[in-house]
Amino acid sequence: MVKKVKKSTQSPKLADSQIKKAFKAVKDLIISSRNTKDLLSDEHEFINMQVEVNHLPEIATLRCVPIPLPHAIYDKKFNSQVMLIVKDPQRAMKEKLDGLGLKDTPLTKIIGISKLGKNYTQYKDRRELIRQYDLFLADIRVFNMLPDRLGKYFYEKKKIPCLLNLDDDVEATLRRAMSSTFIIAAKGPIFCIKIARSSMSEKEVMENVQAAIEALPNAIPGLERQHIRRIEIKGQTTMALPVYNFLSEEEIQAYKN
Repeated sequence: MVKKVKKSTQSPKLADSQIKKAFKAVKDLIISSRNTKDLLSDEHEFINMQVEVNHLPEIATLRCVPIPLPHAIYDKKFNSQVMLIVKDPQRAMKEKLDGLGLKDTPLTKIIGISKLGKNYTQYKDRRELIRQYDLFLADIRVFNMLPDRLGKYFYEKKKIPCLLNLDDDVEATLRRAMSSTFIIAAKGPIFCIKIARSSMSEKEVMENVQAAIEALPNAIPGLERQHIRRIEIKGQTTMALPVYNFLSEEEIQAYKN
């Protein structure tokens, strides 16, 4: 569920100048790789942050962990598309949301769990669904039905819906979710987090990166500062550029000798 993740005193210290320098280089790579016939095709491309750890976190199952950002990466100005999966009947939630002030948000589709299963049964349909939407949110009450309705392709692509408690203050809950980024917490040593858009300013990207790094140790169970070995940022298809590297005492001594 979406809840506020506390900042950690155990987060690594990143230089703002290094983040800005890496982002500028990544943005230049994105621009240079665009098709000259369609210069606006990647105008709002996602910028990802990769975090490599040297200690596997204490994670039992694949799950979606939210981290609030100071500058939203899911927004109408980025042409974002967000789907909300709700319990049946879907009409009840649609009518409830129609009365809220959410038209300024990128929430574009509300679908009931039964209709989801009925309309997206084929592999090609689910693949198109993933392509069409940037973010999937779901009422926590449909959690147990999601794997069957979405299929393993969703989980392979790590497009796991973020679970929400929609019992109280629905508008605030949805707005908080759409102002967050999400870590797909798995058992591997590398986490990839959508952190910004290529059309954002250097200052916005820097502030988003710093906010995510400060929250990271509290978002992932068992993760401490000394476990974070490397942090990089990259575009969807560009090379990754480092903003932080951690060397152990043994590695430092090896370099000195």
